Amino acid sequence: VLAALEPTQRWLRIEGRPDTPVDYLLLATNLLTTEHPPIDAVVRLVRRSPDGTWEEEDLAEHRESRLVQRHLQDPFTDPTLERVALEDSVALGQKLTRERVTLSEIQREERKAGTNLLVIETKLRAVATLSPELPVVGLLDAHTVTMVRTYSEVPGGRKSGRAAPPLLSERSLQCLGFGRLVPAPTEIPPR
Repeated sequence: VLAALEPTQRWLRIEGRPDTPVDYLLLATNLLTTEHPPIDAVVRLVRRSPDGTWEEEDLAEHRESRLVQRHLQDPFTDPTLERVALEDSVALGQKLTRERVTLSEIQREERKAGTNLLVIETKLRAVATLSPELPVVGLLDAHTVTMVRTYSEVPGGRKSGRAAPPLLSERSLQCLGFGRLVPAPTEIPPR
């Protein structure tokens, strides 16, 4: 999390492996509310390629993209919520109050397939460590696991034949650095 020229804005620097592009998102923090879709808070998206070249992304295209909208959608509909206070810690000389939040849910979707019933069962689990002292998102780390199983049930509720192997996806996020007083990145080309 980096400062921006406007007090109501912050830059988020998002990086992955060393050989992948680094994204810089300029966010209007006053629009990061439940009343607005998350994409509305994005003011700019600038990408630096591993070779050092910069490219400004077209936000209008991203706002219209079904894939982007799907990624920003909350997958949980009625999760079980567990909150646990953790010991305070210190990072970069700043005391951090921490809390672990766990969301769990099993979703079941049924579709008629002839006389059988096609069942799509999705197990969702997200575990995050949060701190109110972190600007913008308050996220220290998060790990999400989604497992989707598809199988067929015959009348009477018994499973039919061999089920397809489950589809498993995992995603981890970690805050690598933050700061309220960190200056705005100067390497980003102006508009």
